[in-house]
This record gives sequence, C-alpha cells and structure tokens, in this order.
Amino acid sequence: MKLQSIILSLIISLTFVIYAQAQKFCTVFYEGTYRHQTGGATGCYGVDETDPIYKVYSDNPKACYTFYSAYNCVRGTEVFSGCGPINPPGFSVKSVYLDCSPPQPQ
Repeated sequence: MKLQSIILSLIISLTFVIYAQAQKFCTVFYEGTYRHQTGGATGCYGVDETDPIYKVYSDNPKACYTFYSAYNCVRGTEVFSGCGPINPPGFSVKSVYLDCSPPQPQ
C-alpha cells in the first residue's frame, strides 16, 4: 500500500513538471495571403514582412505576442499585440515577440 502511494505521488509530481515545461514552448501562427509560423519558445522572431497579417493564433492558449514594425522587436515600434486568436486589419510587420508563459493576474 505504501509503495502504491509513493508511485502515485511520483506520477502526480511528474505530471506537474511536464505540464509546466510544456507551457514554456509555443508557436505563433499568422495568416495573410499565406499561412506562416514561427517561434518555439519565448523570444523575438522575424516574420514575413511582405505578407500583411489578418489572423494570429498560437498552439498554446496562454501565449501572448507583440508585433513590431522594426526588426529585432525594437521597443517603441509596436504595431499590435494580443493573447489568444486575434484578427488584425492587414498590418505589415517585421518581427514578433512571443511570450509562451505570460504572468497570470492574481
């Protein structure tokens, strides 16, 4: 009985660790004329600046993103941002900052 309890506790602990690690990785998908994807983890990524964006979403529902009119996610050049699926009005951008695990409001 004690061994079963230890095994169950270990399984529960591993499940929480795996879930927490999975939340740190994500991909952002964006659509214009074509469907694109970038990302993999929290950070700044380049995007196809020749294809205006009309739809944005992620494989991680907690992910947030900010799109920039400059390369390298330069502060002050934000064009639009959001969390979850959004439908911007066809903006052309050059980079995106992807946040795979944004802080949760308390």
